[in-house]
Amino acid sequence: MEGEIAVPHERLLRTVLEALDAGRPVILKGPTGSGRTHSLRQIAAALDARGDVAVAVDALSDQAETAVRNARTGSVLLLDDYERAPQELLRAVAERTGAGLGIVVAGAEQLPGSRYGEHVAELISAHPELEARRRAARLIELQPLSPETLARLVHRSATYSIDANTMRAIERLSWRRPGWALDLLELLRNGALVTWPRPRIARLRPEDHLLPSLAAPDEIASRHLEPRDVALAIVLAEIGPRSWNGVADLVGPETLRRLSATGFLLPAPYTAGLFGVPSLYAAASKRSTEPDILAEARREVAELLLTQEEFGVPLPEHEAEFCARVLTARAGAGGTAKAGAHQTALVRRVMNDLLAFGEGASARDLLLRLGTPAQGLSLLTRARLTALLRDAHSALQLLHTAGDEETDVGAGGAGDPGPRIARLLLTARLSAGAGLTFAPGPETTGDDPALDDARLVARRWNDSEALGDDAVELLRISQQHPWPEISLLAEQLLALEAAFAGFRLRTSDAEDAERRIAELSIGDTELRRDVLECAAVAQAILRFSTALQLGEDQRLIALTEKLPGAARQRAWATHLAAARTALLCGDTERARLEWTLFASRLPRFVPVRLTTLVERFRLADPDSAPRSPGPMRYLGDMRAYYFGKLEEVRPDSFGLQPSAPRAGGIAPEIQLQLVELPALRSIRAHLEAHRAGNPAALLRAADSLTECGYLSAAHTALREARRIFLRRRASGSVAAADAKLAELESRISRHAPWFDHAQLADRSTARLTPRESATARLAAAGLSNAEIAAQMGCSARTVESHLAQARAKLGVANRSQLSERLSALGLGPEARAARATPEIRPDAQHARPAALDSR
Repeated sequence: MEGEIAVPHERLLRTVLEALDAGRPVILKGPTGSGRTHSLRQIAAALDARGDVAVAVDALSDQAETAVRNARTGSVLLLDDYERAPQELLRAVAERTGAGLGIVVAGAEQLPGSRYGEHVAELISAHPELEARRRAARLIELQPLSPETLARLVHRSATYSIDANTMRAIERLSWRRPGWALDLLELLRNGALVTWPRPRIARLRPEDHLLPSLAAPDEIASRHLEPRDVALAIVLAEIGPRSWNGVADLVGPETLRRLSATGFLLPAPYTAGLFGVPSLYAAASKRSTEPDILAEARREVAELLLTQEEFGVPLPEHEAEFCARVLTARAGAGGTAKAGAHQTALVRRVMNDLLAFGEGASARDLLLRLGTPAQGLSLLTRARLTALLRDAHSALQLLHTAGDEETDVGAGGAGDPGPRIARLLLTARLSAGAGLTFAPGPETTGDDPALDDARLVARRWNDSEALGDDAVELLRISQQHPWPEISLLAEQLLALEAAFAGFRLRTSDAEDAERRIAELSIGDTELRRDVLECAAVAQAILRFSTALQLGEDQRLIALTEKLPGAARQRAWATHLAAARTALLCGDTERARLEWTLFASRLPRFVPVRLTTLVERFRLADPDSAPRSPGPMRYLGDMRAYYFGKLEEVRPDSFGLQPSAPRAGGIAPEIQLQLVELPALRSIRAHLEAHRAGNPAALLRAADSLTECGYLSAAHTALREARRIFLRRRASGSVAAADAKLAELESRISRHAPWFDHAQLADRSTARLTPRESATARLAAAGLSNAEIAAQMGCSARTVESHLAQARAKLGVANRSQLSERLSALGLGPEARAARATPEIRPDAQHARPAALDSR
């Protein structure tokens, strides 16, 4: 057998067909869920497309041997599940191999209890000549799909929209195996797939165990593993992949050997050198162990993991949450006082993550399970927990009645302003939530000018009014304030107001802001949590409104990894990035879905100004969403533009100068600091070309919009230019517009795995009249205008008019191109000219060819 090669799914067909053409058998090998059956279907379709006969056989079928023996010479046998084939079937395949029958077999790695290896050895012993045929076979190992290919498979297989975080969960849980991904779609439909905050598989129904990805591990666990082995496998799935030695330390050498031998422990697909148990295997095998055995396994592993905290190295976020939920006060009572302190600190850390995202009940459960006294929690933690379990008013009472000595002191010591900043921001947020005027407590008041500025920043972040005269003070604070947290938040207040009027601050730079956020995250992240979350969400919204190119959002998603509670932070950033991609690529329904999920996943205590902005820019259809008055009306016009409703966009919303009405609520001193967003020039050019009906200007606007990343708007401009060219019978220009449209659609599909041409507004449908259709066919057949005129009983001038209209509608410039286009549509000159009227979509070169005549 020739050396095994790994072939990506994208190149599989070509590799298989080349081997078959060389007269060599092909063996497709891959783990469960790797898409072997799907690959055989693709091979069958490719063989059929080139005129070859494919004979598909399932090795488990009762008729498999008969089908193999009856396969016609010259056909190609496609045998699935060959590793489960009985000896008689393998003998039949061996006899037909090399006898004029192409062979492609597909199977998984050998399963426990399989006798495939024995059967093959017996066959070769009885028929030594088979060894040469086996050696000649091309062995291909199926590789996991790339993230992009997997996403396209999932989106095309789903009957409903799959949001970005759900897609990420499917990618993680499927280990990029297509079969597993499709089974996860079924679990999602049944409500068994949980995607937030961490992807996991919830309780399965009995019928779910019939899914291929669950049936095999269920059978293996029940037959070949002990209940404790299964329990430890479930724990490994919960804590994630580890090194080989790390797994051995957690489960012991015997369990490690059994998990490896049965295929439960697999190399992780994302990081070389790590091994883990897929979540699908863990979910399938849970009924092969007992709850008390599983609880004991979890406790043992959690106690081992906790020793890392004792060495002063924090556990990864998901492991910390695992330990916090598993360990109790009783579990830690037998350990040292030091171990108990580390366990308490870990639980507090997890509690703060839960509280930040509104999970107060879960945080209280951890608190009660651990038995930590309330005095062991920081004032800010107690205030957040009170706000979630009771209300904002009660939390404010707690903050105001707490003495100055309860103010947390950060790593910088007594002179660190961090505790006062944190208390100010939380007080301002809770005041807004309670409907009260912001009144900072005595511990955050005084004659310190820096503190006065901080109070102004905290107050303005927690109202929704225009900044007005305060903008001048905020500009000074952003440039001169000694506390980096306050200067950053002041700058972002100004940047947000400018961005939602179509401008940016001259002094504001996205990369610099993200660097400053990263620097702040190095310090006491719990003390700075509100600052970091406010700054990160604000920066995300700024990127949404100002970034030029698709794909830049990944930098912001990476930034959330530096924030406390990174897994939950990543969720909202992922939804926002997906909303922007969908909006710029023309899928407004998907954009609405992602924006709604973005809003629902935001941290619970982000300032009121941010939540108000998110609500005002909700991606509702402009017809159902009232326009905001004043400067915020720019949002309504941008929304109308995104939805392709150009006639509803008011010209003054995209004026040339900051003094235009959209900047009317911005202080004059601040207007001098504003620069128009680059994309607005392209949008303005598009609107002007649209109102003038100028196709050449529309083409230029489309190029400019494409450069800015506004791909759907560019598509709209190109479609409109094409319609105008079509009316003018400018066939060459129609063809040029078609080429640009095809290139643009290809670019969109690279950014959006869910993209379908039908999601963009249809190009105009042009219908050839019966006379145009007949004239086009006769011209394509080589007849002159005079000959066509004689045959059709009209003048040569009329023939030329019909041909000009047909060329324009079909986007061709001459008779040669006309003939090629008709042939490409399956409508060559041999077609009868008297057939009924054709309906030709001008985008037929990108879509499946339709019949020229439509009845």
